Amino acid sequence: GTGNVTVNSASLSWAGSSAKLTIQSGVLNAIADTATLSLAGGNNAGVADDGYAELGAGVNEVVGGLVLGGVRHV
Repeated sequence: GTGNVTVNSASLSWAGSSAKLTIQSGVLNAIADTATLSLAGGNNAGVADDGYAELGAGVNEVVGGLVLGGVRHV
């Protein structure tokens, strides 16, 4: 794609739910190299339980910006 990608926390709206972005093996450049990837994260620090990305085997993504839990990383 060409735009920014955001994965919000589903548990904030629906208790017990989770949201994730899955990029399956074999998919190339699913997120534009200039896009910002924003991952909200979930309820447990250090655990991918909600608002996260899951990359299949061999998938490598380059992004222009990264926001984790609302904090921009450079």
